[in-house]
Amino acid sequence: MKKIFKLFNYYIKFLGYLTIIFFTFLLGYFLYYYVNAKYFYQPTEPVHLSQKTDYLASISGNKTQEKPNVIIIFFDDLGYGDLSCYGNQLIKTPNIDSVAANGLKMTSFYAASPVCTPSRAALLTGRYPIRSNTHQHVFFPENSGVATYRKMRGYKNEIPKDEILLAEPLQALGYKTAMIGKWHLGDRKEHLPNDFGFESYYGVHFSNDMKPFDVYQNEEITITAEEVKQENLTENYTQEATKFIRENKDSPFFLYFAHTFPHVPHYASEKHSGKSEGGLYGDVVEDLDRSVGNIMKTLEELDLEENTLVIITSDNGADYHGSAGNQRGRKQETYEGGQLIPMLVYWKGKIEKNTVSDAMAMNIDIFPTILSVLGIPLPEDRIIDGKNLLPIWTKNSKSPHQFLYYFSAFGGKLVAIRGEKYKYHRRQQKAFINPFYPYPNPLTLFADSTLSDLNRDTEAHNLAMKYPEITQDLHTQLEKMDNDLAKNPRGWKE
Repeated sequence: MKKIFKLFNYYIKFLGYLTIIFFTFLLGYFLYYYVNAKYFYQPTEPVHLSQKTDYLASISGNKTQEKPNVIIIFFDDLGYGDLSCYGNQLIKTPNIDSVAANGLKMTSFYAASPVCTPSRAALLTGRYPIRSNTHQHVFFPENSGVATYRKMRGYKNEIPKDEILLAEPLQALGYKTAMIGKWHLGDRKEHLPNDFGFESYYGVHFSNDMKPFDVYQNEEITITAEEVKQENLTENYTQEATKFIRENKDSPFFLYFAHTFPHVPHYASEKHSGKSEGGLYGDVVEDLDRSVGNIMKTLEELDLEENTLVIITSDNGADYHGSAGNQRGRKQETYEGGQLIPMLVYWKGKIEKNTVSDAMAMNIDIFPTILSVLGIPLPEDRIIDGKNLLPIWTKNSKSPHQFLYYFSAFGGKLVAIRGEKYKYHRRQQKAFINPFYPYPNPLTLFADSTLSDLNRDTEAHNLAMKYPEITQDLHTQLEKMDNDLAKNPRGWKE
């Protein structure tokens, strides 16, 4: 019996030593990656920086006859059904409705991602966000624990320097360029708005639920997080926007106006709080509508309407406070409700009034469309996934896309494809809840691959078994895109 107890004691000691070794290894492993992420982290190597420089230099001598002003008004989490011109019965948006009535409304327009950082990268680069390494959910403040943790996992936290953002070719062409509002593409030095073609910047680096929430004038803090009153943000942004327009009325300008709202937490202006039939969320959206009204009024006062292209859209679908219209899903999901968004285009004298287009398109198309309007060639060293939408805007043509692709909010995996009529979701069995998101997010699980008829259904019924050939064709196309991305994720051309 003593021998048994002795052997048992040896066994316990052995397990103890093994446990100590295991946890020592685990601690060392954690510390190694923590120290690397915290102190030795490096952004993505800008392997095509020289090609970018050469491209921008070639534009500076470009002589284009037409140089219209360009304004992009970009809302944060505004859903497909949040505007009265898209059917909302509670929230009144007369100024935005007026833009729709005097221009083009698109009803099949998508964000390139169901979350904001990747979608913003797509809008400004014309490329699916996986190209710029931004499609692993969203970026976090540089010194936050979440950012460090994500870096430990190998994720990046800023847009690469060799990506070409829309402001850069326009600046090279001689445009005055400004950004106002939410950047959310990184807060490291050399990865800020002023480093990517925006001559002036006024706004915040991240979402309004992230800290520190400072307001910047170019690279200097002008309102500290402790002093920020979010109730005044929309009005402050709008004042800066109208000021920029007035100061540059005699030269071509590009204004990227990226609102903080209606992202949570919600803050409405004190002057108009409690007045919307849509509650606090309605107050916030109606504040945004008044902002659009001020922009449009300024253009009218300065006689700039015929020489200004105005684009109004959102970074992704509605959160749980907003409306996705009659679509299935919300922000963070690749159902239609997560990525189908409002899209309005106004250009007096160039776009017919009260035009509606059902042609499918995505925010990756804005970059090549604006460059086409200005006669600027696309860069030749990289794949531009977007297409020119000008024929849709001016001639109500069909979509230039044969397919559009959907990437998951978490990890950026390619999960779905849409053709003209049908949408295919590949088989997924992984359910995931993000513990670092500040409020509950949806649990998504597809037990089987699904095929939906988007012309007649809201992704409620699976038609995969009814139309096996269509399902297989879309699956094959999805696999092809997957393979292409695996071979060349950044999309460089030889």
